Amino acid sequence: MAERCVGDGLTAAEMCVNGRWVGYNNFSILPGFSDFGVNEVDLTSALSKNIRLKNPFVSSPKDCLTESKMAIALALHGGIGIIHHSCLFKQQASEVAIVKNYTHGFIKDLIVFGPDVSVEKAKSIKDQNDFCGIPITENGELHGKLLGIVTTRDIEKHDATGPIKEATLGHIMTPISKLVTADCTVLLEEARRIMERSRKGKLPIVNEKGEFMAIITRMDLKKSRIFPNASLDDKHRLLVGASVPCDPKNFVRLDMLAKAGVDVIILLSNKREVTLQIEMLKYLKVWYPWIQVIGGDVVTKQQAKLLIKSGVDGLRVGTDYEFPFPIRGREMTPVGRSAGSAVYHVAEYARKFNIPVMADGTIWSIADAIKALAIGADTVMLDSLLSDTNECAEYEVLQSTCDENDIDGITAALDFFFLRDFGHVRFTSAGERIVAKGPVFAYLAYLENGLRKHAQEIGARSLSALHDMMRSGELKFERLF
Repeated sequence: MAERCVGDGLTAAEMCVNGRWVGYNNFSILPGFSDFGVNEVDLTSALSKNIRLKNPFVSSPKDCLTESKMAIALALHGGIGIIHHSCLFKQQASEVAIVKNYTHGFIKDLIVFGPDVSVEKAKSIKDQNDFCGIPITENGELHGKLLGIVTTRDIEKHDATGPIKEATLGHIMTPISKLVTADCTVLLEEARRIMERSRKGKLPIVNEKGEFMAIITRMDLKKSRIFPNASLDDKHRLLVGASVPCDPKNFVRLDMLAKAGVDVIILLSNKREVTLQIEMLKYLKVWYPWIQVIGGDVVTKQQAKLLIKSGVDGLRVGTDYEFPFPIRGREMTPVGRSAGSAVYHVAEYARKFNIPVMADGTIWSIADAIKALAIGADTVMLDSLLSDTNECAEYEVLQSTCDENDIDGITAALDFFFLRDFGHVRFTSAGERIVAKGPVFAYLAYLENGLRKHAQEIGARSLSALHDMMRSGELKFERLF
């Protein structure tokens, strides 16, 4: 790798010395020599002592952002989602269980009909929900005895021969005698081989009583190959985390989350009080030692030292500070630290103990993310970057609660779900509807490619190489003001 000329920029240590303010918006990274392609950049990073991710993205435990759908999307892309705590203990544990029970390829939450449902009604529901196969059970419920399946081809054949209004699904379905099924203990790879041999597009999964449990489609098997970097535990289940505020009553919450199978707990504590956080940390280490615990938020070495000494597996460096002066008429708190300074100094201290650092707060763009990683962070927590995607909890609440032209309905939903801050909701100029970013799967791919592109421009083949360049002084920065 080519060396930079003497005098080009500052090292990270030079930029952050003497208590200078370092926010993500007041420095840039100088480009370096690159002899590799964008797709060769390795984004593998450490979340905690025992968990490594294929990309450094962690979704924020914000009540209007991360629930099971967002967490599943992050884990499939190689990151991890942190389920928010702004709900009942049982509800948070349930969201964790949904992620842990998710198996890409097996569809378990689908619409099931009974044999007496009319074809016209089924067609109407099918058009609204956009699915290609309808399992038919005796009682019309998910775990009822499977009688057959109605496919798009069955409906088209019925329409071609002259639709009969009185026709039911029991008349047009493909009966179970003509279907190929698999036992509920089948593994995904084995199910793939069964479908290839039978040349069927769908494989119903039943138990020993013939009750319908799930279905696998050829299309979903193709999709499962799209996520080779999924974050999985030792049982090949998706990784998921949960946030827990430091409060005496939340020991019960910890027990329920552990029972649900949570992999990571992020303890949320006031910067001025760490006693209870240390108590909860020790409780987890005694009763649930397999759960990784991330402490924070911290902004100084002294705060980090207390948590590391208590056995924390990772640190969350959080701060809302970005500019050294008030903006938008807001008065800044006199206690805190700039985002860049906090990440650099805490990461340098934590490295001595092999403790990974997560950058949280003021990560508003992919540029902020690469800067945080360049000065020592191992992962970055995403908040506003993931807002208004289809999997965002807030977006689902508003879509399901409000008519797109009903502003009063939107206001009512915000009040009911305690989401009164309209800064998190995007409207058209007429204020009539939410403008979403689309599926988070596509957006995460965009963010991932952005990180790889910036790493290539810097000349780092991996995030670990990026850290090595920073600590050796090879990576140079330039202050903007």
